[in-house]
Amino acid sequence: MTLIFLKYHLKKYPLMNNQDIIKLVYQEVMGPNHIIKSYEMALKYIINELNDLYNTNNNLYEYLGNNYVRMDIHNYFKYYKNLDSLCDLFISSLCDNDNKNELEETLTSLLSPTELKGYNYLPVSHSEAFRNAYLPHYRIIKSSLLTLEHRVIQLSNFMDKLPNKSIVALEGRCASGKSSICDKIKDRYTVIPIDDFFLPSSLKNKERLEEIGGNINYELVKDTLINLKESLRLGKLDITYKAFDCSRQEYYEKTIKIKDKIILEGVYSSSPYFRELIDKIMYLYVDSKTQLKRINNRFLKERFIKEWIPLEEKYFEHIKIDEICDLII
Repeated sequence: MTLIFLKYHLKKYPLMNNQDIIKLVYQEVMGPNHIIKSYEMALKYIINELNDLYNTNNNLYEYLGNNYVRMDIHNYFKYYKNLDSLCDLFISSLCDNDNKNELEETLTSLLSPTELKGYNYLPVSHSEAFRNAYLPHYRIIKSSLLTLEHRVIQLSNFMDKLPNKSIVALEGRCASGKSSICDKIKDRYTVIPIDDFFLPSSLKNKERLEEIGGNINYELVKDTLINLKESLRLGKLDITYKAFDCSRQEYYEKTIKIKDKIILEGVYSSSPYFRELIDKIMYLYVDSKTQLKRINNRFLKERFIKEWIPLEEKYFEHIKIDEICDLII
């Protein structure tokens, strides 16, 4: 389990205590090792929870780590209108993991002996404070079972709760699926790709390229966001900005329609240089194994591996994406 997920949960759920941290780690390491094995009984329990009180601010799902997510029962029903497919996902995720050594190693790296005193490495419930504040109702499923549709719903569920005229960054490592998800939501939101702000040759000097995040024209991004804010204030229906054409190596005037909410899409979309102009930050997660598998099928894969990915890693470490993002997709 990487710290990115723990820090994200601690930020989102400030009333988490050691018991909730233990539960988070246990679920990620051990999976849904559940006594309920039959589909009929699993569905019955899920339906019973659907009738309980719930938190309307919950996301469709929350990552526990690389392996598993908590899929929210009420939000799942809201979008799919049935729970049969959720039950299928849950049953498909059931396992009999015997990873107690990994569980112990992970917990002892996160909590002190005093904080773990008395814990016997068995399943625990959420703390009463957590249950009362956040009303958790979910099922654990394998993250590998998440589909593009799930991710689109996760993004839309988050975006739809934001005020109109919000500008949201969509961060994510290369090959995380940013282009695929944006292709699905481009009719609902204005999408401005960071690729429009490719760094021209005139700015490509050694000092600039050594800057973390310096390989985009962040000055132009900032100017564009300032103009966009003003256009939103004035109620304009479109905006024209300078976009870079890599094939011709020159800028051109690009005009796009302004919808109620705007997404700035791409790595470096939450750069500290212009972050004060961004209202929220979404982070599209991909594990390194899946990323490499996708990169191997791409043109210029060597440049991705040797040049672009190392630059991205420095950037994400520098901005502390786990501490600043408002949503992990």
